[in-house]
Amino acid sequence: MDESSGQNVHSIDFGSVTIPGTGYTLEADGETSRPFDLDGDFYQRLRTNALKFYYRSLILSVSR
Repeated sequence: MDESSGQNVHSIDFGSVTIPGTGYTLEADGETSRPFDLDGDFYQRLRTNALKFYYRSLILSVSR
């Protein structure tokens, strides 16, 4: 449980993944994720997507 959001979250370490691939899924608490791809740009895309989310949230909160 993430205390700040009140949502259930899972931490995942992809550090041991050395072979890029497509169609990976994760299973937790009886639920299966949507398929996703892992490649050399995984962490760069994660960084970019997180920043986009942050800035969109910031813009929405400022415009209110």
